[in-house]
Amino acid sequence: MNAPFFPDECWLEKKLAITHPSPSVWKLTEKVKEYPRLSSTYRMQQEHCEGNSIAYAIFNCRNAENPPRKRSPRKGQMMIMMQLPPAESLFLPASVRRKYASDVVCGGFVDTIEAYRRLSAHNCEFTPKFIGYSHEKQDDDGFVPGGYFSYYAYTPVPGVCLGDNITDTVKTSEIPGGETWKQSYHNEGAMGRSTVPRGVFWSLSTEKRAEIRAKFETIHKAFRDAGVDVHWAYLDKLKWDKAKKKLYIDAVYDTNVSAPFVLRDGRYRHRETETYAQALTRWWLALPPPKYDGTQRYHTISDLTESGWLF
Repeated sequence: MNAPFFPDECWLEKKLAITHPSPSVWKLTEKVKEYPRLSSTYRMQQEHCEGNSIAYAIFNCRNAENPPRKRSPRKGQMMIMMQLPPAESLFLPASVRRKYASDVVCGGFVDTIEAYRRLSAHNCEFTPKFIGYSHEKQDDDGFVPGGYFSYYAYTPVPGVCLGDNITDTVKTSEIPGGETWKQSYHNEGAMGRSTVPRGVFWSLSTEKRAEIRAKFETIHKAFRDAGVDVHWAYLDKLKWDKAKKKLYIDAVYDTNVSAPFVLRDGRYRHRETETYAQALTRWWLALPPPKYDGTQRYHTISDLTESGWLF
């Protein structure tokens, strides 16, 4: 469905109140993006909360209190999660859609709030600063009258996004440092080409990439200590502040670190036991040799180096 669930004419300049942990009021100024997930009744019954229909939106916002509280941030971003009815019921009368109303927020809302609490308790300075959250109900004009309408606000982090979640196949020699990549790591069919994520990171010098990875190693350890992770890890979640030489993770956070996740080769790995070297491969901070087929097991940096991964 292409029609927006958060049309500008209804949402821009709208004021939303944060209720926890301390009250504040924020005005939505610009929609960054929205992404709905519409599910059928069958899927919702099969997958329970994980299969529910839900609409997400991220807005830039500004503090609407007059005057703002002392030390209160002036600008922020807000993630909104709004319950939707099953796809086949979207245009049915409100009396029908109301039957699907739930007070249980899906889409990782509770996990994200807990993740921010843990990050704050560990004094992590490489993530957005949490402002607060609210858990409300939709009114009679909502997509699901009485259904959940929840949101949280945070301060955005500075820096340039290091990549994209789209890859290109390029000549290995075009990657800084790739010209010295051992040819023995390339099978005959590769013809000196590699799969590389689009974006800044793999256009940087080997020295600059090493500097960023060193920052990432510190973050990886802090995340493990806090019991927090990012479910969909990729270069587009990393921001590099060149002036201050600081790396940030700008993402939706997860506390279910004992749950397995799917690697890009289809295998599963438990995040709670993931090593730093394994994290580099998941975040695309290291490139596999063309002969990599997903069956190899790596645990240390030496494993990656000896197998021909490019740093």
